[in-house]
Amino acid sequence: AEFASKKSDFEMEYNFMQAKVTSAEKKESGEDELHTITGALDLILGYSGMEADKCKRFKELVADFGALKDKTDTGDAARVLRREITSIFYELYELVFLKSVNEGHLSDEVKMFLMFGFVDEKLAGEENTRQLYLLMRKWKPDHTERILNIYEWLKKIYYMEVNPSKNEFDQDYFEFLKEQARNGSLTQGQIESAKQSAKLRLKFEIQNMFASCNRLTFGHITNFVPIFYAEEVIRPLDTCMCTPEKDQAAEAAVERVDYSCFAREQMVAFEKYEVNQFYVSRIVRPQYILLPNVGERCTFWQDIDGKRRDTPGRLMVPLFYVGNLDDAVIRMVAEFRWELCRRIQGVRWNDVTDPSLTSEYNDYLQFYRKNSELSADVKEKIKSALSSARNNYRAVFVSDYFNYIKFEAAGSVRLSKYVRNILFKYCPFRAEIRDSLASNPQYGELIEKRKIKQAQKVKLVENTMHKIRTKGGEIPEEVAYEFEFLKM
Repeated sequence: AEFASKKSDFEMEYNFMQAKVTSAEKKESGEDELHTITGALDLILGYSGMEADKCKRFKELVADFGALKDKTDTGDAARVLRREITSIFYELYELVFLKSVNEGHLSDEVKMFLMFGFVDEKLAGEENTRQLYLLMRKWKPDHTERILNIYEWLKKIYYMEVNPSKNEFDQDYFEFLKEQARNGSLTQGQIESAKQSAKLRLKFEIQNMFASCNRLTFGHITNFVPIFYAEEVIRPLDTCMCTPEKDQAAEAAVERVDYSCFAREQMVAFEKYEVNQFYVSRIVRPQYILLPNVGERCTFWQDIDGKRRDTPGRLMVPLFYVGNLDDAVIRMVAEFRWELCRRIQGVRWNDVTDPSLTSEYNDYLQFYRKNSELSADVKEKIKSALSSARNNYRAVFVSDYFNYIKFEAAGSVRLSKYVRNILFKYCPFRAEIRDSLASNPQYGELIEKRKIKQAQKVKLVENTMHKIRTKGGEIPEEVAYEFEFLKM
């Protein structure tokens, strides 16, 4: 057994070195860029330092998967195969990642693995391998560090620049540790150590958010596998790749309509000028994490980081998204708006005596049958919408918000008067759109009512500004911004 183990170790090391030499020779010879990617799986496995037996097993699994005539087969054998590949993949990813953060130079194959889940040039196919290589070389990180591929994101986790994401049970890292203490799995000393452990934070993120969202954004949970393969590509990779520029453009398109979608109200004080309470609107845009798959679903994951309400939310997007990104971002913003409102309202999120977006919308859906303001036709549509959404109120809201941003803002009527009133109250259009809809009978009255309320708010800010000036002070940046924000 010991001899067999040593032989296996030798074989893995030999394959790794042979792949490195072949790759280096191809590069030195000046051959086409595609041909620099040779023996990728051996290079990645050898680089990882994973035990030889597991490396050998992973190679066998990848070969078996490659031999499947139907990669989407849902039979027992294919399902077990995909599950075992998935299990080893995330272990391999963690090992490669940890080694990468301590090394100054990464091979192209390792970079492609970390960014795309690429493991084998044969499995990916010749043209896809070439495309992935070129896309990896062209990738430009987002200078704002809001839109990140999975490798960039995990580095922020590892260097403790951000906290790990929540798991599928809506627990953040620290809540998870507390639960481990309650059930006796960890001592208090171990918990304190784990809070500051970069490796444990990384492991939590990989095993929870990464593993869950990678499968979720792929769109077909039953036949998901985290390694890149040719058959999953249904659109040219360069056209469906979600770059930071594309995500920013899609986000900006929503903000041009719903200007307050990322605004959070905060109270500040200027005691020097005897201003003890002043509410300002602060824009906190979310972070986008690009998962390494060719997927057809984008999803909201969490609204804040930890307990602080001034931290950015997290939205999950496939790195290669085959759908309409603009439409997907509208829906994610809708989910974000709903969950952030719930967060702010707390236990009163559905209490209509404390008016809010979620409480009024919840009341509307819960009691629509008794609502005399709704026609029989509208009630039937609500019933159908609830049935389609399996009685999920958030899902119905997302659908209505999508129609509100996409069509109603352009003057095309899609919503009932009751829903339109709620959405315009809490998600008002930008000034230019309001002006264009002022003569529209569906919006005229709503816009006039809003003008009166906004004028009252502007007057309060003007009074604050006057008070500060009479005391010889300069207008604080927050006050000046709020004055302009109220005009949007």
